[in-house]
Amino acid sequence: MNFEKEKHFFDVDNNSVIIKAGTDGWQILYAYGNSKTVKNEASTEDNFETAFEYAIQEGTISSDLPASDQEDVE
Repeated sequence: MNFEKEKHFFDVDNNSVIIKAGTDGWQILYAYGNSKTVKNEASTEDNFETAFEYAIQEGTISSDLPASDQEDVE
């Protein structure tokens, strides 16, 4: 799976979380070594938003995190 977008967040316990997305799916990498990968054909932005919403719904990241807790990964 190829990812065109990656963004770094801190979870509710201040651990690192990385969300990746591309046109063929998305992935969430958790600080404790696990990951969630979903194949889905959509735009990179749509897949990123889906992964971001999933992370919020499962309680991994908070929807009201300050901007300083969100960083682009290069």
